[in-house]
Amino acid sequence: MVGGTGSGKTFLGARWVYSKLVAKPETRILGVGISYDKHISRVMVHELTKLCKDLNVKCLYNKKTHELTLPHNESQVLFGSAEDPLSLEGPHIDGAWMDEAGMMPRIAWEVTQRRTGYNNAPVLITTIPYFEGWLKTEVYDSWVKGDKSITWIATKTMDNVHYSPEEIERLRRTWRADKFERYVLGNWARPAGLIWPEPADKDLIVEPFDIPEHWPCFSAHDFGHNDPTTGVWGRLSDDDVLYLVADYEENGMTIDAHVRAWRARGLDVVDDCWGDPAAPEVWERATDIGYPVRGANNNIDAGIDAVYERMVTGRLKVFRGCKTWLDHRNTYRWATSKNDDETFLDKPAKPQPAGHIADATRYLCMGINEYAQGAQVTPVMTSRRKGLTA
Repeated sequence: MVGGTGSGKTFLGARWVYSKLVAKPETRILGVGISYDKHISRVMVHELTKLCKDLNVKCLYNKKTHELTLPHNESQVLFGSAEDPLSLEGPHIDGAWMDEAGMMPRIAWEVTQRRTGYNNAPVLITTIPYFEGWLKTEVYDSWVKGDKSITWIATKTMDNVHYSPEEIERLRRTWRADKFERYVLGNWARPAGLIWPEPADKDLIVEPFDIPEHWPCFSAHDFGHNDPTTGVWGRLSDDDVLYLVADYEENGMTIDAHVRAWRARGLDVVDDCWGDPAAPEVWERATDIGYPVRGANNNIDAGIDAVYERMVTGRLKVFRGCKTWLDHRNTYRWATSKNDDETFLDKPAKPQPAGHIADATRYLCMGINEYAQGAQVTPVMTSRRKGLTA
């Protein structure tokens, strides 16, 4: 159920979950929210406990374990935050509710599918269509193409008969067209304030192909202790077109574990590599275990411009398989004024999920620009580039 604000999405979500809990004893539902304090407790748990109270059904919520239980049949909702994807991992479950899923990173969707897959359990998504990320490419576009496993319910704010028509008209007059389209009409619209709004996906994405072995390989990384560690890998053509051929984003691992993951995908052999200069000890460790990384140029303004200049001149192309990168590109946005969310500032919003892979992309393009200006690299053994060819 995707659409306008106030159209009953969370109202439906609570009732859908409740119907699953009471249908069979010891049912377990995964509740996925944006964050524990601001969203799960204040919205999802509030709506469910209010419903139970209205129906005179006892329920207990454990704030420490983030579990809501119906004592009479031992059914539970196990809540997890999309800000901490590891909190979503666990046993196989009987269904899932993802509220405001349009703001969640792809990994939250992937973990939810893993948790529900064994039991072929249903997933309810309730959200405003905030960004054209995985929700559009993986769910909406599949539904449009005829996927019978998906029911797409589109809603508008005015579908709620209790919502003031005068307020809707005021929003129509005062809001940007794209904001009204998304938040009231519930339609897809590319939001204002994106840092890399151009070009269109169709002009950026290419199908994987066999890359000439002599094209040099580069990668760049942003390391997070609590935030995700990200990576992008690119091949540079003879005519200076950078092809992003692989992306990476994982939480809660040491640099040793990350390097092992890159090796498993054949991504450990590159001609040059740049990392977040704020984490020198991390890259020293990576170098020690055979993945040399050097500090990147972290000029934010210049890096954003370097990526954008390649995009709009057709000198940056992205393999279709880089789904995480493509999702984040469509959500990476400028900060807004504290007093007016219609006024954009000349700096990226922080924090935002897209920031980490965007930083890695900045490092990559800045490093390659230095390479193109005269720095030379020693080509690696081309027979070891298997993971970076297609």
